Amino acid sequence: MSRKAVIGLVGAALILLLVMLFGPSNTETEELRENILGQYSYMTLANKNNTLISDIPAYSDVRASWASDDTQAFADRLILDHHDIVSTDGVVLSDDTYDESDGVVRLDDGDTVVFSITSDQSALYRITLDYQVESDSILAPEIDIQINGVIPFIEAKNIILYPLWERIERPEDKRYDRYEDELLPYNSHARMWQTMAVKDAGQFQDPLFFKLDEGMNELSFSVINSPVSIGVIQMGAIPTPPTYEDYRDTLTNSGLTTGEQITIEAEAFTYKNALNIKATSNVSPDVHPYVYNRKLLNMLDGYTFDDGGSTVTYTFTVEHSGDYNIALKYMQNFKDDIPSYRDILINNEILFEDLEAYPFHYTNRWKNEILGNVDGPFEIYLDQGVHTLTLRVSTRPIMEIKEDIEGLMEDITALSLEVMKLTGGKTDAYRDWDLETYIPTISDDLERLSTRALYNYFRINELNDDPDVFSADVNALLIAHELLSELANDPDMIPDNMTKLSEGSGSALQLIGTVLPILSEQGMDIDSIHVFSGTDLPEPRSKVLTRLFDSLRRFVYSFFDERYIYRPDEEAVTVWVKKSKGYVDIMQQMIDEEFTDETGIKIELAILREEQKLILANSSGDLPDVAMNLASEYPYDLALRGILEDITQFDGFDAVAEEYNPQLFTPFVYEDGIYAMPDTLGATLLFYRTDIINGMELAIPESWDDVISMLPTLQNNGMNFYHTLSSINAFKTYIVTAPMIYQFGGDFIDPSGRFTTIDMEETIDALRFMTDLYRIYGLPLQIPSFYQHFRSGTLPIGIGDMNMYLQFKYAAPELAGKWGVALLPGVLDEDTGLIRRYVSNEASGNVIFNTTAPEKKDKAWAFLEWWASKDVQARFTYNVQATLGETFLYMTANEEAFAESSWPTDTKQMILDQWEWLRLPQTSPGNYMIEREISNIWNKVVFDDIHVRSAIDDAIPKIDRELERKLREFGYLDAAGNITRPLILPTYDTIGRWLDDEA
Repeated sequence: MSRKAVIGLVGAALILLLVMLFGPSNTETEELRENILGQYSYMTLANKNNTLISDIPAYSDVRASWASDDTQAFADRLILDHHDIVSTDGVVLSDDTYDESDGVVRLDDGDTVVFSITSDQSALYRITLDYQVESDSILAPEIDIQINGVIPFIEAKNIILYPLWERIERPEDKRYDRYEDELLPYNSHARMWQTMAVKDAGQFQDPLFFKLDEGMNELSFSVINSPVSIGVIQMGAIPTPPTYEDYRDTLTNSGLTTGEQITIEAEAFTYKNALNIKATSNVSPDVHPYVYNRKLLNMLDGYTFDDGGSTVTYTFTVEHSGDYNIALKYMQNFKDDIPSYRDILINNEILFEDLEAYPFHYTNRWKNEILGNVDGPFEIYLDQGVHTLTLRVSTRPIMEIKEDIEGLMEDITALSLEVMKLTGGKTDAYRDWDLETYIPTISDDLERLSTRALYNYFRINELNDDPDVFSADVNALLIAHELLSELANDPDMIPDNMTKLSEGSGSALQLIGTVLPILSEQGMDIDSIHVFSGTDLPEPRSKVLTRLFDSLRRFVYSFFDERYIYRPDEEAVTVWVKKSKGYVDIMQQMIDEEFTDETGIKIELAILREEQKLILANSSGDLPDVAMNLASEYPYDLALRGILEDITQFDGFDAVAEEYNPQLFTPFVYEDGIYAMPDTLGATLLFYRTDIINGMELAIPESWDDVISMLPTLQNNGMNFYHTLSSINAFKTYIVTAPMIYQFGGDFIDPSGRFTTIDMEETIDALRFMTDLYRIYGLPLQIPSFYQHFRSGTLPIGIGDMNMYLQFKYAAPELAGKWGVALLPGVLDEDTGLIRRYVSNEASGNVIFNTTAPEKKDKAWAFLEWWASKDVQARFTYNVQATLGETFLYMTANEEAFAESSWPTDTKQMILDQWEWLRLPQTSPGNYMIEREISNIWNKVVFDDIHVRSAIDDAIPKIDRELERKLREFGYLDAAGNITRPLILPTYDTIGRWLDDEA
């Protein structure tokens, strides 16, 4: 972590401590809150001088523009169907399951349908459409909506059409695992027609308005991810639910008390609209069902049921018509003193407005919440028969706050960029600044931003049911308010204190950003739902003595639990896996259910924490039969020492190898054999901020020459380009250095393995360019966190891996719709006209040890062959996300399986295209010295200002000596340096042909 970042964090912590120790009293705080909330609003605090320009406006900005014209009238309802289609890439066909029309339009991924629609006036419409998902893919279809050929606002992109997943109980003989713990049920696509009002996928607020001009208009839907059928489209106003009093007044047969109580187990939902929603086990006698010595699925997991728009639906039967109360037994300890919200739908309808965004307040113990208001429980009339109850996660009460905070962050970023334009991003402790001369409103802007942070702090706490309690989870807004207020008092201090404004995790910008995930999270665990009439509810918690006795019983049982007693099975194939427990549990479940059932071969998995354990196990003679997910450099080292099996000798290798990129086998080749089956493969892409890059009218670079061309524009605005060489790690691995060398046509080692080739002209050109990027073109030398700089806008474009992708997608919600990915820039090949975009990614492999008993080797290969196959890898990828959540996007090395995975379609295709340029360095004895010296060359040239050729000349003898020493050690050279046996190194050109010959 840089010195500035540390100072920023320490400063933020001190401010928070001062606020806590010397801040206003409760009475003063209440007066301040009333003053802030009473005098200000979002519109009075918002800074509209945002310098960031997006190619598509935000919905809030478009709505504000509509307020100034004559389009506020909401038009009457219009109906569209397949007869109104102007053009389509899809197919219009009949569907017996859809009775609203005699035809529907079926659209595949990438297809577009255009409807013609006539409006009698310029007016605002809401869109409601009937749809059915036509794929079993994990990915939900998404649609982009255009009006007259234009996407009207960013929220009209990537609108999710949620599929329905039906819960299918397992057969009794497959319901429990080897420890009698209950397994998750199966999921099946429920091919059902649904009706949805178009809402923003990320926010899930009120349905969106769309403006139609008077006369003829065109409405188009473009489908992303997976096929979908679209039926009738309705446009116009959407009726709002009545008040509770009006609802009761409409009933003519209410007032009956039946004495009936229906208990619905929350884990036993009928349908869900997101695959990752799941039941889980709570080891407590407070939850039903419960057994002290086993894990039973006994509650709805709040961690997986927390995204806006997620739904679960329950089916229940009422024996007697009458008035019923509804209660949820829940625990909501996800957010400190901030409610979670649920829409409650009965038979797919919100009966009255109080069931919309119903708040479930913080509680760290189980509680029965009887739906009601200050006047008492709600009485809901239900006829005799089957009904459905749907819970839908709602973020409606916090959406205006969330949008305001996102706008606040954009304004801070814009102001930060204005300052960096003046300073060029440079700091000088001996230089005084007079920012108000160049930005006359800077003090007022900062004061407005400071007040806005405080305003939202109070607005969030207004959601709490206790006005005297303030949520500690959003104290970051209070710290940001203090930081911004301090800068407003002396704006000339900003250039030397950017860590207080926008740079680093302790800055006002990043502190405010930490609040967004907290607001969006709507987690809540649910044990059961009670529909009852005239009966008492069971107590939500067990008695104290019961809990104490149960704790003691579980403690005693833990000494006899089979999970913690190692009893080796001589018949089983032992497998050590370098994956976390969640992944290993899923693997063991799949193996037991599929592989062992089919083949009778038992597989025992164990977690391998570090590969170094294999060295110790080899010394003690305690190696497993198989090791999985080893980093790419380990199989060669183990094979070199004679403890691995050549997997090409096994039947079926050639068939399964065809599903993998041939270059993946390069680091696993030793002599004339292959000693590992690929398991996982990383990916590296170019990340860019669309709002900033488009605002500057820059193009996404295709080559490194394009990168050089865009640098002056970026740097003149206080921004820059990020290369992975800029990481704070002094050691630059092959993953960082090899791609550039391969792009320039260079290489590392002579085919004999005795000499390095880093003095070839192409490699020298590559090393010179890698250092010139910093010495001449001014890329930042050390960046502790590209993620933070990307969020703040100081590094709006750069190279990152898939961990970075997941951070941007799930940990930076304020960037939704404002960033994208592209192929890496490369070097133009003058002969072919192609841009060489070579990349070297992290890879892992699975190995078989030759210490394995002969009768087990074929079993071990049968397991690896099964595991490496496309279908199994596709199912594992599916199961990981279904079990662990949508953020667990698994990177299988099997390209065919990855192509069928649940990664977003556009990103997945970009990864597949980049993988076509995969090139991994050969592994040889002493290869580590080349990697180390390449890193040293870069450091010497960039930091010590040594000429690149001098640095290379210094490195070559060191590399060659180590290569020769290792060749002697392993018997390739004799003491005099004569070749005793040749070293076989696969080359980029020969590895593919060699595998083809093997096949």
